[in-house]
Amino acid sequence: MPKRGISQPLATSPEAVRQGSPPAARTRTANAPSRDRSTLCARPGTSARVMTDLDERTEARAAAFVGRHQRAVWRWLRALGCEPHRADEHCQDALLAALQVGVDGLPADEAAAWLRTTSRNLFLMELRQLRRRPPVVAVEVLERQWQQLRADADAGDAALAALADCVHHLPERERALVEQRYVQQRSRAAMAQQQGIGEAGIKMALRRVRARLRACIEGKLQGEDRR
Repeated sequence: MPKRGISQPLATSPEAVRQGSPPAARTRTANAPSRDRSTLCARPGTSARVMTDLDERTEARAAAFVGRHQRAVWRWLRALGCEPHRADEHCQDALLAALQVGVDGLPADEAAAWLRTTSRNLFLMELRQLRRRPPVVAVEVLERQWQQLRADADAGDAALAALADCVHHLPERERALVEQRYVQQRSRAAMAQQQGIGEAGIKMALRRVRARLRACIEGKLQGEDRR
């Protein structure tokens, strides 16, 4: 895939950056300076390396900023329903834009909020161009849950570890429901046919499992055990 440049930053003033203002517009151009973005975000766990043409910032400072935020931005995009390879692209673009306008000079929580807003807007803009509806409708609810989980601090590692443990301790039938629906990606109709019950029954069962897992995860993150 050809490399893409960002011809204009996603925010144009320190005030806009500090307020976390979403971009008014995003322009791409084939004539923009080429930048190696291949290892900037990629996937969680990859080494962070940034370019040396970002306003003469030291590579160490830029790499530290990317290393701090890249997994959280990528996982935030995935939580929004963005496909993995598109999350790679939007993660890279958001981090590059942040470096270009000095977001790395903001406090960590403000920088994280700016990156969430910018990466979300990039994803939603792409969906509008494709005339597709967002997979996650209640973005505001997701934002509140993200903050409640303190996911920016560790990219959601604690919440994911809690989820894995909570799923492990589910009763066998409920664990099978989670496996079929969210790992095997089976439809509720297919699950209902296999179990010989109505689709509404599967829907209610999944709702109860999600509520149980939510309470379990919240309890673990608060230092309680609600298995």
